[in-house]
Amino acid sequence: MSKPTLSFFLSAIFAAFLIFASSSGRTLAYYLLGFAVLCALLDYFLYRRQLTSFSGLTFLLYGVLWIAASFGFMALASGAFWRVVFALLLAFGFWRLHWELQPFGYSHVLDNLFFISVFGIYLSVWAANFYFTPAWWLVMCAVFVCSWLFFWTGLHSAEAPFRSKILYCLLLAFVLTELAWAMLFLPVHFLPAAIVFSVVFYCLWMLSRFHLQKNLSREKIIFYTAFGAAVVIVTLIATAWTPKL
Repeated sequence: MSKPTLSFFLSAIFAAFLIFASSSGRTLAYYLLGFAVLCALLDYFLYRRQLTSFSGLTFLLYGVLWIAASFGFMALASGAFWRVVFALLLAFGFWRLHWELQPFGYSHVLDNLFFISVFGIYLSVWAANFYFTPAWWLVMCAVFVCSWLFFWTGLHSAEAPFRSKILYCLLLAFVLTELAWAMLFLPVHFLPAAIVFSVVFYCLWMLSRFHLQKNLSREKIIFYTAFGAAVVIVTLIATAWTPKL
């Protein structure tokens, strides 16, 4: 089966799962878990001859993360109409991601879709904290594991030593975990919390990749720092602050 045919076939199945299994969160989770495993296996066999190391399998995480984020988006969608709209948009995004996907490949489209996946998963984490109020250490563990996975996925294609990338991912995941600890005390809705968190991730991800590729400059540091600070300030000013009970 050719890649265009496979991409269309998988996207159609993905849309069907999101639309027809969205009435039950647990049922949808089971369907998407099985679908994620199926996609990972198909992509592995499609590109297995290009893989020379175990770390090369990292490219499979792009699709898995998109599917995981889709579950979070669908869980937060209200009303049958918006669930169908979200399902079609997410299926189109999956088709575009699968079209761009390749081992050690790089494209701006893939980067953008990856960041949407990151935002969707962070949104799910903060929504779970908002609605279910789990123990603080559970939130921090979830943030650390997800952040390490995100940084590794986003930095694995950088031309840098394997050990350097591992250390960077651990350090950056620890930084975001510390940020999550501080944000647990902020009385804000989960949406602005996810926006702030995702923007900080984005800036750290971009600057780290530039550094690993040895093309980091003062202008890039100033731009991403100013951009991240501006988005965080505007988001926190615009959001409604409510005291915690």
